[in-house]
Amino acid sequence: MTSLYLIDGHNVLYRTFFGLPRLSAPDGTPTNVVLGTARILLKILREENPSAIAAVFDSPEPTPRHLLFPEYKANRLKVPEELLAQVPLVKEVIDALGVPRIEEPGAEADDIIGTLARLAEEKGMEVVIISSDKDLYQLVSKHVRIRDGLKERTVGEEEVREAFGVGPGQVVELLALSGDPSDNIPGVPGIGEKTASGLIREFGTVENLLANTGMLKGRQRETIEKNAEMARVCRQLAEIDRNVPLPQGIEECRPRGIQAEKAAAVFRRLGFRKLLEELDLASTALPLSGGAPPAPRAVGKAGTAGDLIAAIGGKIPPRAAVAASGDKGENVAVAVPGRGVWSLPDPAVPELVRRVVEAGGLVFLFDAKDFLRRFGDVSPPPGSPPLFDLQVAAYLLAPDEGTPTLAKLRDRFLPGRGAAGEGELAARAEAIAVLGEILEGKLEEAGLSGIFREVDMPLLPVLFRMEEKGIRIDSGIFGRLSEELAEGTQKIEEQVGAIAGAEFNINSPKQLSFLLFEKLGLPPVKRTKTGYSTDVDVLERLKGAHPIPGLVLEYRTLAKIRSTYVDVLPGMVDPRDGRIHTTFHQTQTATGRLSSSDPNLQNIPVRADLGRRIRSGFVAEPGCLFIGADYSQVELRLLAHLSGDAELTRRFREGDDIHVATACAVFGVAPDGVTSELRRRAKVINFGILYGMSPFGLSRELGIGGKEAKQYIDQYFRRYPGVHRYVEGLKEQARRDGCVHTILGRRRVLRDINSQNRVLREAAERMAINT
Repeated sequence: MTSLYLIDGHNVLYRTFFGLPRLSAPDGTPTNVVLGTARILLKILREENPSAIAAVFDSPEPTPRHLLFPEYKANRLKVPEELLAQVPLVKEVIDALGVPRIEEPGAEADDIIGTLARLAEEKGMEVVIISSDKDLYQLVSKHVRIRDGLKERTVGEEEVREAFGVGPGQVVELLALSGDPSDNIPGVPGIGEKTASGLIREFGTVENLLANTGMLKGRQRETIEKNAEMARVCRQLAEIDRNVPLPQGIEECRPRGIQAEKAAAVFRRLGFRKLLEELDLASTALPLSGGAPPAPRAVGKAGTAGDLIAAIGGKIPPRAAVAASGDKGENVAVAVPGRGVWSLPDPAVPELVRRVVEAGGLVFLFDAKDFLRRFGDVSPPPGSPPLFDLQVAAYLLAPDEGTPTLAKLRDRFLPGRGAAGEGELAARAEAIAVLGEILEGKLEEAGLSGIFREVDMPLLPVLFRMEEKGIRIDSGIFGRLSEELAEGTQKIEEQVGAIAGAEFNINSPKQLSFLLFEKLGLPPVKRTKTGYSTDVDVLERLKGAHPIPGLVLEYRTLAKIRSTYVDVLPGMVDPRDGRIHTTFHQTQTATGRLSSSDPNLQNIPVRADLGRRIRSGFVAEPGCLFIGADYSQVELRLLAHLSGDAELTRRFREGDDIHVATACAVFGVAPDGVTSELRRRAKVINFGILYGMSPFGLSRELGIGGKEAKQYIDQYFRRYPGVHRYVEGLKEQARRDGCVHTILGRRRVLRDINSQNRVLREAAERMAINT
């Protein structure tokens, strides 16, 4: 049987915008809506093979409903800028996929959909409407169904009855009474969906209800009689018009086939590489960067840096890109923009890099630390132009997208561009050259050139030297500590067994749960799929009620320290030099902070006796000393500087204990009345507010009620009003720009800062403050 698929355009746009992760094109344009819509359409075209299909959109002109009720849809929020920017792109993709697009002046999409559904049904066609809008449930019939494009849930007559308690033909009657908040249709005050459903089941229609209000009782009768005219108006607003005059009929809704060149062009522009591959459009002819794809170029051979320079006319190139394989001894590919690609032996590479840099040029690399590991520390001396690492540059431009790879950069900035030289290494060198110039320009445009040249690139060789140098450990200290920890955990197991009156596996969440909540009768805090939770949060809450939760927490701490650090670190010592060599990462965190791995030396325990003993296992060279330096309360000092709060600044200038000062302000006590517990709480408040902690989070941290936590935060902001203005201003700026900047200019994108999901939005606000 023939079929018609009708796409509720704006509904699909909103569903994909809020339902899919944020994505962006190479130029930064948001694309999650475009990609989501394209996928929905392609799924229909490929799997359903519809006889007819149309994407239907509202027009911006007022409709008859606005004339009837001026407040119609007046409550709708402003369309998010990230969504608005994608609307023309969505329409471009719809056209490229050969899907007819309908937008009729003065007509709503619902009415166009209703009219086309009626025409198709009269022709004996099956109709599927792609939407999640419950207004459209009134169109459902034996041959008309509704499908949610994201959830793949299909709604027929039975599903409408389950949702509303009435059939499709009575949905409009129900909406007249209960209203529709999404369209600002008020309905009858005090009549909700459940009550409306019962009334329509009893009376059938709104008019029949209004003619028989005498059968109603008390306040309900009074309310419906008083709002009879509004109920009639609401019915007119809710009813879909199935007789809209349209210039096109079903015949004009036949799919037109994918327009290969148009689709390839837009998909390349938006970075939809997978769609290009899926639709076999990757080879579709398309000019790149305003011209044809580069023709394969022969790779020249040079024995020395001087040979290469002579081959390009004797002048040192202002730009050069180097690509090396992972194996020493194999030749290296060097691309000089506009001049060609050369193969160089290993010994010639450091000399070429030195000569280019000394002449004031730039050397483009991808993963410069890997390059330095192979060729040694060829980084330029202070004052010289630094090496240009594409990975660091791309990360600086988009830190929220994770560690960049060369393949990702080629897909993003050079879509469809194949190998430009003989062999993968030559193609890699030429891609690095082109991408280097692109990223250099983008850093300049984004105002990030300074931090790249003055902070990130000069830091890179320092990190390389730190990795190469490594750090010595005293394996004997770790061995002794391992034995002590093993004895400590064994004693705790014995203690817990004695208290419990039976042996059990302390590492078994199931056995621990049974002991705590069934045998001992402690109150469960939260459930998991397999039973009651025994995580750290639960045990922290229960440790005051019984000794076992506290002992289990202590056991887990000792066991984790032993398994994560004490027993592991000695095994990571390089036998060649007796040192541990970690790897420092510049391109992994969204905030610009460093991280380390294999092992993570930034996460070694600090406080308490056990932490100090672990750190004592790291030792200096004979005749040398370790020096530990730290700023006192540096985060709060920065907060005072950035916010300009007079009181907070004064406290630091006068050398006051800032936590005692906050305790006096929040708890209303004199300085000599601040106990160690009050100071601890004040410290939690100081740093909690600094990192955007909510009243809920503060209440959990301090073990107090939410109301009390909110009072603490309010009192804090009354004491430090400049901090409050700074925090609120930061949130507002983040909402406006979609990102925040550090004091050095590093940018952090906050994709959920304007989300309608409160949890996501508040998390983004905390990130804004934290950054």
